[in-house]
Amino acid sequence: MSEIKDLFHIPNEEDKEEDINKNISKESEEPLNIIEPPKETKPKKKRKELTQERREQLKIQLKKGRITALKNRQAKAQIKYNNKNYVNNNLKNEIKKLQEQ
Repeated sequence: MSEIKDLFHIPNEEDKEEDINKNISKESEEPLNIIEPPKETKPKKKRKELTQERREQLKIQLKKGRITALKNRQAKAQIKYNNKNYVNNNLKNEIKKLQEQ
């Protein structure tokens, strides 16, 4: 029985009160966390209104960009298609050579 008491400390009522008193004293020693009010942020500047000329210029640029992107996609697709056909043609040629032998 004494071995168990030596291994484990079982708190008494007095120990619990001491722990509570220690916690209270620690809390009173710590400074209070004061929440600072949020800093005022500058209001966002409004965008300038687009002029009709600028709007037309942007529309033209957008149209050119779409056309260019379409051409690029088509070119990549054509390259991919040609590579695939090249591989298929080479396989067909090899198969024919093997069949002839």
